[in-house]
Amino acid sequence: MDLWSFYFNSLLVLLYSGRTTAYIEKVLENDSVCPMNFFTSNLNLIGREDQSAMVIKDSRYFQHWTGKHEFNCRFTVTSSLGFGIFAVIQHMSFRRNAQGQCIDYVQFRHTEKTLTFGEVNIKFKSSQQWGPKMCGTVNGFQVDVSDDELNNNNNDDTQLENSFIDMRGLIEVRLHLGNKSLDATEELSFEIVFTAFQECNFDNGLWKSCGSRTCIYKEFFQDGKLNCPYKSCKDEGSCRSVVTLNGNGDRFNTTFGTKIMAGTVAGLLTMSF
Repeated sequence: MDLWSFYFNSLLVLLYSGRTTAYIEKVLENDSVCPMNFFTSNLNLIGREDQSAMVIKDSRYFQHWTGKHEFNCRFTVTSSLGFGIFAVIQHMSFRRNAQGQCIDYVQFRHTEKTLTFGEVNIKFKSSQQWGPKMCGTVNGFQVDVSDDELNNNNNDDTQLENSFIDMRGLIEVRLHLGNKSLDATEELSFEIVFTAFQECNFDNGLWKSCGSRTCIYKEFFQDGKLNCPYKSCKDEGSCRSVVTLNGNGDRFNTTFGTKIMAGTVAGLLTMSF
């Protein structure tokens, strides 16, 4: 390789790595996310712009799940500088039993700050209740839309069913895999994005509007990851709508494969459990 080719290839590597540093990337089974001890790990979104979002996903461990033991994991995601946090499930494939109950699931709740001493995180018991168990098959870019929402263009703040919001930037996550081996037609997969946000009324330099009163780092727009937890999917242009046929107040949520009452999702995302 000549000197020019060396410099050119080095420049490409630098440019590519510079682009990808906007996300902190974690593997779910890693000890920094799901420690083997009884402590809850704390993951912090440390940056104002780049490094203000985190991708957590599974690896081959889920693909070869034997079900010999349960898999239980709890971790907390926090933000600095008083920012809030959006959590949006990108992809998920968790099993149900014949009665429709979750074999594998993820739950969210609002939590309290964690005190860190060296490598040990101490968190006081949260008074908040866990949200409902989420399972089934999720594609973050496929959105359920009711008749009313279809006829309403002003839906920037209608929240996705596969998302969670904490205005204080303190989210606790609980993930469980049941002790049941995979059938030949089953698979396990999970990917979630946590994004720090600030309150705003319009675009502001490096921060861009996401919803009517919130902004995220501008580099998270059109990057193939869904950061905004709203049905407009504003950061990725738009979402593909799956229109609900009945408009009588009941909604069949094709994303989670379960029937839920209209308004339940909004309660999940905004009320304290």
